[in-house]
Amino acid sequence: MPRIVACLLFPGFELLDVAAPLELLGAVGQETLQFRYVTTTGGENVQSSLMEASGSGQGGPRLQADFEMAPDGAIRALGGGRNEDAIRPNVLFVPGGVGTRRLVSGDDEQGVLSWIADCVQHCEIVFSVCTGSWVLARAGVLDGLEATSNKAVLRLGQPQRDRPQVMWQASARWVVATAQRDGREQVVVTSSGVSAGGDAALAVVAMVAGQGRAREIAAAAEWLWNEDPNEDPFALE
Repeated sequence: MPRIVACLLFPGFELLDVAAPLELLGAVGQETLQFRYVTTTGGENVQSSLMEASGSGQGGPRLQADFEMAPDGAIRALGGGRNEDAIRPNVLFVPGGVGTRRLVSGDDEQGVLSWIADCVQHCEIVFSVCTGSWVLARAGVLDGLEATSNKAVLRLGQPQRDRPQVMWQASARWVVATAQRDGREQVVVTSSGVSAGGDAALAVVAMVAGQGRAREIAAAAEWLWNEDPNEDPFALE
């Protein structure tokens, strides 16, 4: 059976945070991974961001969501989907972007953080890119785990102050941690900023399809895969 990947789309998600990892993960094939695009707002089209968090970017294209959040961390079809038909994803994917600032502000109007906390409980893999890990931390699901994030926000110390229970790594291209959820092991992958999501995605490919397949996909994409998560050219000094 293929694993169902819930890709969380919120206003202001970083386009490359989604596009690069899903391009590489998608190359594995639908028999292994199938994507469901989940809106946090109930709207079908979700506005992306083009490096707005850097202060000089702009709004990006809209992506179309086909699912929405349902009770108990499940997802249901957008526009009339019934709770009894909701499905529980095997993988949760959370990108970063300027929109994460609203999600971590403490004003959880749409119940996104509580939904994440519920969803994570039954996932096999949790994967974030950039400040997506800050969102996961704010939801309380990274406590006691090693994790990394966008180096700019780590340099400012924002995630560290917000969630000191997380063992934030200032030098890591990506981090793989193991969490215990209801007596079973869960893999938690957090990547550094933006482009690091591609390297981390290939690491996830290696987990579900083997190292050889990950290298094949990297070569097909002409992606210079940094296979060492500790080799971080953007590490904080």
